[in-house]
Amino acid sequence: MPSKRVIVGLSGGVDSAVAAALLQKEGYEIIGISLIMGSANLTGIKDNNQYSSPESLQLARSVAEKLNFPYYTYDCSEPFRREVIQPFIRAYRRATTPNPCLLCNPYFKWKALLSAAKKHNAFWVATGHYSRVIYDSQSQLFQLWRGRDPQKDQSYFLYRLNQKQLQHTIFPVGRYKKRDIIQLALKLNIPQSAAKESQDLCFLPDTSLKAFLKQELPPSLFKNGYILDTNGKILGQHEGLLNYTIGQRKGLGVSMGQPFYVISLNQKENTVIIGPESELYRKEFIIDKCSWISGEPPLSQFDCQVKIRYKHDAAPARLEPQGNSTCKIIFESPQKAITPGQSAVCYKDQILLGGGFIVPYSDY
Repeated sequence: MPSKRVIVGLSGGVDSAVAAALLQKEGYEIIGISLIMGSANLTGIKDNNQYSSPESLQLARSVAEKLNFPYYTYDCSEPFRREVIQPFIRAYRRATTPNPCLLCNPYFKWKALLSAAKKHNAFWVATGHYSRVIYDSQSQLFQLWRGRDPQKDQSYFLYRLNQKQLQHTIFPVGRYKKRDIIQLALKLNIPQSAAKESQDLCFLPDTSLKAFLKQELPPSLFKNGYILDTNGKILGQHEGLLNYTIGQRKGLGVSMGQPFYVISLNQKENTVIIGPESELYRKEFIIDKCSWISGEPPLSQFDCQVKIRYKHDAAPARLEPQGNSTCKIIFESPQKAITPGQSAVCYKDQILLGGGFIVPYSDY
C-alpha cells in the first residue's frame, strides 16, 4: 500500500488550502510546498507574482500553521523560465496565442511537486484543481475526469499530464462545487484572506503583456503592416502582429459601420485579416504535438466533444488521426474563433482523452 504522506502545492488560495484540510481529515500526512516562480532573468517583471509574493507565501504558511503541518518553499525560478516563459515567448514569435498554464502544469508544476515528493519520501502530490483522477480497473489506466462543478472544472488545463504523474495525483476539491469549498473554508476556519482566485499570466502581475513582449522580442516583430479584409482589400495599418489575436474586436483602428473581428494573422505577409463575426466560424482545423492521457495515440477516427479554449462549451466533433502526433478535428457545427496556439481538448462525456495545440491556418 502506498504511504499516506502527500505533498500539497499551496498557492495561498482557498482551493489548495481546503485541499490540504480535506486530505488531513482523511488521515493523510500533509507536507505543504509553495513553488517560487520568480523573475529569473525576466526583464520588466517584479518578483511579486501570485506564487512568490510575501503575501501569498504568508497566506500559505498561515494555512500550514493553522492545520499544523510542515511547510517549505522551493525556488523554481530557472526551470519556470525554461519550461513556461521561453515557450510562451516563442509562441508569440510565431504570431500564435499561447496558454502558459497548459505547459506549466505537466512540464513544470508536477515535475517540481513530484521531485519534492521524492525528497520527502511521499507517494502522493495534491493541488487545488477542480478535476478528478479515477483508476479504471478494466483498462488498468488512470483516467482524468472533469470536476463535479461544471463552472469550475479545470481538467482542460491538465490534459498533458501522463500516467506516471496521474498515478501519484489527488485532486481533493474536484469532487465538490466551488460554493461547498467556500463553506468548508469557513467551517474549518481557513484564513479568509486566502480565499482568492488564481489568475491568468501569474508572472505578469505589474507589467502589461504588450510591454513584456516588447522587452523580450526583437523590434522587427512589432513593425507596421496592412490590415486586410478576407478579400485582400487594404483597410488600414496595424502596429505589429503581436498586438492582435483571433476574435479580437477592440483596438483595430478601422471603422466599417459594423463590428469587425480579427479573422487570422499572416506572419509571412505581416498582415492582419479582419471581417464580420460570421467569418470567425470554422468547422475543421489541425492540432499537433498531441498528448493522450492513456499514453497511446488513437489509431482510428472517433467521435468526441472538443473544447477549443477553457471557457468554450465542448462541442460534438470527429477526430481523425493524421500521424506524427497530428490530428484533424471536424466539428459538427462551425465554432467561433478557433485560435492557433491555444489547445483543443477532447472528451468522452466526463472523461478527458487528450488534445493538442491548434496549428496556424497558413501551415496547412
